[in-house]
Amino acid sequence: MFAKKDFKRVLEYDLNSHGLAEGLSGDIILPDLLRMKGQALIALDRIDEARKALVKAQEIAEVCGSRFILWRVLYESSRVTAIEGRKEDKEQLLLQCRDLIDYIADLCGRPEVREGFLNHPVVRNALANN
Repeated sequence: MFAKKDFKRVLEYDLNSHGLAEGLSGDIILPDLLRMKGQALIALDRIDEARKALVKAQEIAEVCGSRFILWRVLYESSRVTAIEGRKEDKEQLLLQCRDLIDYIADLCGRPEVREGFLNHPVVRNALANN
């Protein structure tokens, strides 16, 4: 759905109706689902709703200690603040995002895993974004 840029379908997608949420803790998947919802809302120019979804995703990811999800949430939040013209907030979010990327990269272990992570398009955008 994301690849096809069908963002309305992303917002309507229900894991339960496809049997995909059975046995999964909401804490595990909810922050990432909220991040994806935020991305879809950004693409649909529904910025206020995107911000709310991303704030909730950040809260849950922080409580769960999910740094791998949190860096993506922070990156998407920086996009929202950029759209809103809040440059200082955008820079602060990107700084936090980059710190988490560095932390995760340091834990990757094997060089090829680290390279794969650091070459991910969103990671590269987060590191290059000014």
